[in-house]
Amino acid sequence: MMQTEQVRVAEIRPTSNVEVFNLVLRQEIQKPIESNELSFFLPKVVGAQLEKRVAFRTVDQEFMDEHNIFESEEDNVCLFDEAIGMPCKIVVEETFEQRTWESSDGTIGEQEPKINPQTGEILTKGGLAIYRNSRLTLNMEELDVFIGHDKVTAQATTTASAAVRALQS
Repeated sequence: MMQTEQVRVAEIRPTSNVEVFNLVLRQEIQKPIESNELSFFLPKVVGAQLEKRVAFRTVDQEFMDEHNIFESEEDNVCLFDEAIGMPCKIVVEETFEQRTWESSDGTIGEQEPKINPQTGEILTKGGLAIYRNSRLTLNMEELDVFIGHDKVTAQATTTASAAVRALQS
């Protein structure tokens, strides 16, 4: 799998207008140690902790031609900042507001909230669902906005509690 710290053009998708395209932009960045200490203490076991970011940017054919935009391949990567001649990055903004949109067939789509990948539970803060959005920015000073979710206390099962007591005696 291709991974780059710089934003790359991962895919070029056509739209209903033959002159307009949606770029799928990807960036993988090193997670801070604070977010997963195991990667610091067990680098060989845990490995690099990369955060995978995706953003979409609508462009027209003239922009694509002017900046020589192409779909990245393993041996030929289109780094977006080099193509456009400006630094850029993908920023994350978490919010309590759910995005909705109308699909081309007229149906209404709704953004899914963040979930805990191990439990499948929706992540909340104060009972409100958290939604993650990402977008391309040319402002390299712009910071990510994260919402710390409520902590869920795990309940030990009777079997697990008995096993722990047996080990302690």
